[in-house]
Amino acid sequence: HQQAQQQLDVVKEYSEKKNQLLKEVEANPSDVEAWYDIGVFSNNDGLYEDAVAYFEKVLSLKPDYINALIEKAYAHSGLGEIDKAITCYETVIKYDPNNHLANRSLARIYHAQLNYELAKQYFTESIRINPHDHDWLYAMVRIANDLNENEQAIEYSNAVLQIKPDHVDALIEQGYAYTVLNQQ
Repeated sequence: HQQAQQQLDVVKEYSEKKNQLLKEVEANPSDVEAWYDIGVFSNNDGLYEDAVAYFEKVLSLKPDYINALIEKAYAHSGLGEIDKAITCYETVIKYDPNNHLANRSLARIYHAQLNYELAKQYFTESIRINPHDHDWLYAMVRIANDLNENEQAIEYSNAVLQIKPDHVDALIEQGYAYTVLNQQ
């Protein structure tokens, strides 16, 4: 009973905050932060069409608002509009080439689309930005194996294992790469 009441209190507070923000933008239509926060609330609620509209408002006021572009990309992904999400992430990279999240997101999208060359390009950039991210190094191991670049897969798996020696999947992929190389 107490937990249920706490959850209701959180929902009520959340709703009150969103309503307060809607009043703020009504009073001050150029309040970029309020529009952004409403967009985030909409994304969190799964109201992706609304979120896109709110982030478009933000971007009409501040076109280089990186977080709004990233959130808009998330909303487009939620709507299945992957090409529009890609455009948002690419715009982020134009403003901030070192944006790890945009590079990583593009890598994920292209990997899911089985476009390994583009996935590799964005994973490589993501790793350059954050070289200690073993999850993304491991993703490069998989891509290198998918592209039959087995020597590179071994190099990436070694890098993963230097950061996280007990990374079982990296060991498995490394074993696969060695097996393929030995068969050639």
